[in-house]
Amino acid sequence: MLNKKLEILQKLDNGESASPDAEYVLNKGNTISHSAALQSVETLLDYMGQRGFDYDCPFPTKEQIPNGRYFYRAPEHTNWKMAPENYPLRFRCSRGFVKKGAATIVCRDSRWTRSIPKCLAMKCTDPPALLNGNYTLDNGENHPLTIGTKVIYTCDPGYHLHNFADSVT
Repeated sequence: MLNKKLEILQKLDNGESASPDAEYVLNKGNTISHSAALQSVETLLDYMGQRGFDYDCPFPTKEQIPNGRYFYRAPEHTNWKMAPENYPLRFRCSRGFVKKGAATIVCRDSRWTRSIPKCLAMKCTDPPALLNGNYTLDNGENHPLTIGTKVIYTCDPGYHLHNFADSVT
């Protein structure tokens, strides 16, 4: 293990000062650890020409993707709350819903490359008209016909449904 004092200028270009007692340690496997008395650690890392930390993205919550979910291969060193840099997430919607947006997003510079997609209810075509009768929808007349909407058929007086239930979902 190499342990050496890091010579740093007392005044950096932006006016912040760094401690002359800053140290870095080069461990086996090329891992660098450091300690320094500094007003801004990020400034020190920028001055040295490297950032020294990864850009992570928070995994989406269930509330952000109602009626859908995402898939990923678990990274080796994850806390299950943050996705590492260049990490892809793939999305799929639940049955009866269609995806609006990208199928895959990637973590870059602490943010996702695209918005989290939405899962919208699939719309159905109007049910067939009934000769000598009508239909109503259980969700009201002015709502879109989506998967799961119940269609209730009624016959005009003197007629009855033959070989059909009085409602279809």
